[in-house]
Amino acid sequence: MDSLQSILEKFTISWYQVLASAAVLIATYVVSQLLLRISLFLYNQQVLWLRKLRYWVPALRIGIWIAGLYFALVILHPPVELVFAIATSAGVAIGLAAQELVKNIFGAVILWSDKVYQEGDRVTVNGVEGIVQSIGIRSTKVWAFDDTIVVVPNSQLLDATVYNANSGESSEQILVDLYLPIDTDTRLAAELARRAANGADLLEPTKPVVVMINDYVERKTPLTRIRIKVYVRNVEYEKRLASDISIRAKRLFKENGLYAGIGADQISDQEKP
Repeated sequence: MDSLQSILEKFTISWYQVLASAAVLIATYVVSQLLLRISLFLYNQQVLWLRKLRYWVPALRIGIWIAGLYFALVILHPPVELVFAIATSAGVAIGLAAQELVKNIFGAVILWSDKVYQEGDRVTVNGVEGIVQSIGIRSTKVWAFDDTIVVVPNSQLLDATVYNANSGESSEQILVDLYLPIDTDTRLAAELARRAANGADLLEPTKPVVVMINDYVERKTPLTRIRIKVYVRNVEYEKRLASDISIRAKRLFKENGLYAGIGADQISDQEKP
């Protein structure tokens, strides 16, 4: 301890060094946040190669932070003996305290290298269903569909099963299920369902609209299931598009008398990613 104390007595830091190192760390934070905004901007681009540039943003953010911490340390310029002395004295304690942080950083690197998901992707992980808002060094923030932000440590994601609905694409496929009596005029039902889907504002126009019909049994009652398969323009509007199509289709079914012979409790719609 005496040797460490003697080294500390010789080590002096000027206000200029403190301010300069603080400025480097602040600049590092600003650049990191700017890269995040750039990632979200690229996500909304129509050109595929521009959207793919997003895959490099998490790695760049990690690199920026490593470089920022390094330059801040260079500005402070502590003696090598002091660094070794502190590392020797507090190495075990720091190692135990930073164990989880190291796991999270390692998890962030794995998530980036495997391209599990990126900002803007619609995912389901650890029971959380939503849109990836940001991938940080320590954790991933997911904007859940109940309008809450869920923070998931990156280390937990290494062992979790992740469902990615769009894998970097801005559009996403959704299914809307509607039910009609078993003796429904299926040709008319399919036509009305397609009309309802094509009239929705948030529909991705470059992707096909598919209507499938099959039998379904609900509470021992045979029904006709109308499954509408469409693509939403942006994953953020998944629920809104499904609701819009459901409302339009039900109105058309009712106007054309297709609900005759079916109970109100059997008229239900289900939305699936």
